[in-house]
Amino acid sequence: MYEAQVRKSPVTDAAEAAAPAAMKGGARAQLAGKSYAEQAAALSPTSRNAPAATPAPQNAPVQLKKKKKKKKKQQQRRPQTNQRPQQNQDPVKATTPVEEPKLEEPKVEEPVELEDPALREKHRDGSVEYQRYTGDLFVNGVSPEDVIQGSIADCYLIAALCAVASSNPDLITSGVKPAGVGAWEVRFFERQANRTFKEVWIKVDADLPTLKGRTAPAYARSGDKNDKGLELWPAVFEKAYAVWKQGYDKMGEGGSSKGALEALTGKSVDTMTTEWTPADTIWAKLEKASKDGKLGKAASAGTHGKDRQDLYEGKRLYAWHAYTVMGIESAGGERFVILRNPWGQSEPGADGKDDGIFKLTLEEFMKYYQNLNLEL
Repeated sequence: MYEAQVRKSPVTDAAEAAAPAAMKGGARAQLAGKSYAEQAAALSPTSRNAPAATPAPQNAPVQLKKKKKKKKKQQQRRPQTNQRPQQNQDPVKATTPVEEPKLEEPKVEEPVELEDPALREKHRDGSVEYQRYTGDLFVNGVSPEDVIQGSIADCYLIAALCAVASSNPDLITSGVKPAGVGAWEVRFFERQANRTFKEVWIKVDADLPTLKGRTAPAYARSGDKNDKGLELWPAVFEKAYAVWKQGYDKMGEGGSSKGALEALTGKSVDTMTTEWTPADTIWAKLEKASKDGKLGKAASAGTHGKDRQDLYEGKRLYAWHAYTVMGIESAGGERFVILRNPWGQSEPGADGKDDGIFKLTLEEFMKYYQNLNLEL
């Protein structure tokens, strides 16, 4: 009864199936009544004189375990390219680093070097030489006091520069522009046959005539300066005018006040002689061109020639010399004309300033001055 109810283990079934037919009957008898473990040990292929076991069925637990290991190994041998990237991978580090562009070093521009105009003949003995200046073109804007005449007979031009700086300083600032390191282009107006004016731009550098051993220009210069040096615009304008007229020697022995005013303003200029023009007419012209006593038009006046030198003895006025007319004034029943010596010093009167600015009565003006040049 017991044997009929016993469920054979899979190991027993497998061992019996693998045993030869001749020993099946005896083996059954010997195994009867034995436990599962004793039956498995008796029928195991490792038992003495036991024949080699045939391959176990595919659904045997041991073989399934081996196949799982083999499958795992095959999975490990798959190419790495098929693997997914880790989810916690830093996207910044995963990307290829981008090289920052290399900053180019700024190019250092070389100072502009241009051909310089010929010096005055008397200065070609080596006493005057060109020297490079590095100051600012303008210091504290433009004013008539900026302009000082040097060792050259171009009072007509310096007086005109002062007149424009007084009446219309924008013509000065707009009349010059940079043209490289230490170089500028300066604008003049050339009179045409039909009485119109054509712009002419002249390029110059910062090499200026200088007395040997000195540190200031020998010709036109400014009385203003800063920590970089002297203000340069008067000397630059004068040099450009010299280039335009083909040399300091060509424009530095006297010239036309009317021509200089027209070249700087681009406007026609009326010249009135004191010999033929009544004082009241001159006063009316100046009054019309003035606002609150200051001239809004550029004007200059010239003294008599050297043949009238005796007229100026002891007066601190000078023959054959051009002055800037800056304005007019009425006081105590008298009419005054306000003038400036382009030297920036030496004037009649006793105000103690010695800045070249002074005033004369209208009658004195008519006596000591030969002509008045007034922008129209």
